[in-house]
Amino acid sequence: MSSKLKQRTDVPDDPRQAPDLLIEAALFSAGEPLSVDEIVSKTQVGEETVEECLEEIEARYAEMRTSFHVVRSGNKWGMVLREAFADESRDLVPPEIPFHVLRTLALIAYHQPLLQSDLQDMVGSKVYSHVGTLVDLGLVSKEREGITYELTTTSAFPEYFGIPSDENERIRNYLAEKVGLLSDGGAPQTQDGDARDAPPVPGTDPD
Repeated sequence: MSSKLKQRTDVPDDPRQAPDLLIEAALFSAGEPLSVDEIVSKTQVGEETVEECLEEIEARYAEMRTSFHVVRSGNKWGMVLREAFADESRDLVPPEIPFHVLRTLALIAYHQPLLQSDLQDMVGSKVYSHVGTLVDLGLVSKEREGITYELTTTSAFPEYFGIPSDENERIRNYLAEKVGLLSDGGAPQTQDGDARDAPPVPGTDPD
């Protein structure tokens, strides 16, 4: 039975004979997006072959009936849950970022570059701990701007969330929608539900 299975699935005993499967395994086990150089280092497969295999794997997963797909995010590749399943499975895995911090991140992403003093008006005194957490995670950078700081998201931001885009507008709208910062019309939404052109003021976080 095992020999028939191997013939049917065409999976060799030696993974070196199937570089595409070796690369797929690297993406699956990494738990985070990988650059081509990182994949080359982990698999010892040549760069040109890695690039060709990544394109093939991406196309294969696009046609497969699976909850995962393979996407490029910036200069890295990752195996992530499709958006519909990511929403459904969110409650199954404890979030690495608390929701109130994630909401602050969405505000920064949506309004960037954003002054920390303006962000404080939106989220209250928790701004300092939230920004500190996000900076430590490498998702937000801050630069001195007068007596405050200017906040922007980093290149690691789309990679962290597996967002298949490097366009700022799409990225910020994606996350803002996920945490409820957008009204149905696509405008920023305050905590009381009003959509306004000005930055939303959702109020101080309850915790």
